[in-house]
Amino acid sequence: MNSFHDDLVRGSLRFGLLRPFPVQDPLDRHLGDAVVAELEALLACRVDPDDIDRSGRMPPGVIDDLRYGGFLSLRAPVTLGGRDLTEFNAFRAVTAAASIAPPIALTMAIANGLGAPAYLSVLPPGPLRDFLAGRIADGAVSGTADTEPGGAANSTRGTVAVPDGDAYVLHGEKVFAGNGTIADLLAVSASVRDDGDAVRLFFVDTSDPGVEVHAAHQFTGFRGAPNAAVRLSGVRVPRERMVPAATSWRESQGLVGLAAAARLLVIAAPSLAIARQCLEWGRRFAARRSVDGHGLGEYELVRELLDTAEAEVYGIESLVRWAVLGARRADTGRERAAAKNLTSMACWRVVDGTMSLLAAEGYESAASKGRRGADPVPLDRAFRDARGLRIAGGVDFQVDNWAGQAILARHREGPGMPGGGGLSGVPSCCAGYLAGTAEAARELADTAAWLGARVSGDARRGQKALMLLGRVAGELTAVPIALARGLDGDGHDLAERYARVASERAERHLRLLRAERAALAANPSGG
Repeated sequence: MNSFHDDLVRGSLRFGLLRPFPVQDPLDRHLGDAVVAELEALLACRVDPDDIDRSGRMPPGVIDDLRYGGFLSLRAPVTLGGRDLTEFNAFRAVTAAASIAPPIALTMAIANGLGAPAYLSVLPPGPLRDFLAGRIADGAVSGTADTEPGGAANSTRGTVAVPDGDAYVLHGEKVFAGNGTIADLLAVSASVRDDGDAVRLFFVDTSDPGVEVHAAHQFTGFRGAPNAAVRLSGVRVPRERMVPAATSWRESQGLVGLAAAARLLVIAAPSLAIARQCLEWGRRFAARRSVDGHGLGEYELVRELLDTAEAEVYGIESLVRWAVLGARRADTGRERAAAKNLTSMACWRVVDGTMSLLAAEGYESAASKGRRGADPVPLDRAFRDARGLRIAGGVDFQVDNWAGQAILARHREGPGMPGGGGLSGVPSCCAGYLAGTAEAARELADTAAWLGARVSGDARRGQKALMLLGRVAGELTAVPIALARGLDGDGHDLAERYARVASERAERHLRLLRAERAALAANPSGG
């Protein structure tokens, strides 16, 4: 299947693949509107986000409200108690929840993206799929347990699964288990002793003997999110509850796609919600404040800050729309992977800019603002939450490093499809950004080919260059996507504005990449 990103990083800008830019089916949008409205009404009457942030606890009964309302199984069939939503509507629902209470949204995102409901779409018919369907129908809350005290980036796991007749016996410890304190069912990664220590996934019932949720985590942001440390001491898991895979789970095509889709819910949805909120808070602040008789919004730098924030929001929206709705015509897996950093970093820039705009009032806590009668926007909470999004699902620099490694792998597969097309009716300003993107993509491809001949096989060498390679590729991918949306639908001015700031970032990273390439060339041994 065609991949816009894969061809771009091999030097070919296929703008025509993005056009006409995909839009949500009106009937599907209507169905999603109803579910979003229902969820917003539920949370508005059941959740006080300030109280969750202060106490670090969910309000009593809200998890059951989500469970029995089908909000923890948004894409599962109605016959199993789910809402049978499309992927885009599920994303909209999680985004709506994040606009009210980010910890609630994270709980929903983990259950829907990494819990049992997500696996129904990738598992073949058989005992495991039947088991998961039954547990979903029973209303089981599910989560994920992969990270260990030694980290998450290791290729193996310290948690082991030892074969024992018709079962595996699991021993190990997990940290940062998503939904760990509330889950009835956890997807647990473990190295299998009779399979060359390949890492597999097992579905573990948390009520089974040997499962101990021994510590709840409290994060700097997303306070109240039900993450936990979990100890597995001789937990017996039937063999049929191991996810079948021809390769280690991180290399399995279906599971890789599942993880990329999950990051849209876990990372991109709250990133979009927080960025939108900060844009609104910034606008309100600028509208009510003045300096020497002039409204704050009249000042050039303030207008530029707000305009850039609006463009960043537009960029997040455009990328997600293409990644999800564009999947009907192209393989958008790489765009989904790139969305982790692109959306969380855009959110961070918007939050940070809003903090600067609001100055001391931005740095002041919402509670303190409320006590003195100021607009009690929780920018302090958004700041903490946004920083966490740069860490969740892989720290930002490492995600770019992995993206760079993936680009080298794409180059080993051969050249991309020929570029061109889709340029009819493109105004000169947009054509200029596209021409710049095409030129940068060719340089990126040349550098990737050069790096592939020099750093492949040594994960410790060339990491900075690979990180920059991934970073440039992400920015270059996002520019044409935003422009295609603007040309074919709404927000032409916003698309152009986003193209400008993203192209500037890409050029800055490209300059650093050139310098790193020169340094590697001058010191080929790496000594």
